[in-house]
Amino acid sequence: MLCDRLKELREDNDLSQEYVAGKLNIGRSTYANYEIGRTEPSISLLVDLANFYNVSIDYLCCNTDIKESYYKDSRLSEYINKCLLIYKEFFDKKRS
Repeated sequence: MLCDRLKELREDNDLSQEYVAGKLNIGRSTYANYEIGRTEPSISLLVDLANFYNVSIDYLCCNTDIKESYYKDSRLSEYINKCLLIYKEFFDKKRS
């Protein structure tokens, strides 16, 4: 869940809720509510959080366990997309 990822990232970086909230220009209690799952950040704040922690939004939202935000490197993104197509093609053939 998003709340768990936020707490994990903050603790892994030895940061306080107050510090993170200050960097994002929000109140500490607002950030604390994100970590306990009481509320969820807006999309624009989700982007800010991903940039702050240098992870992908997919990682924050638990859609992947890959932290790296590889989307920012167009050559790497192209390579990864090709790898994923080959991977999918390989497994599609195995199922046939």
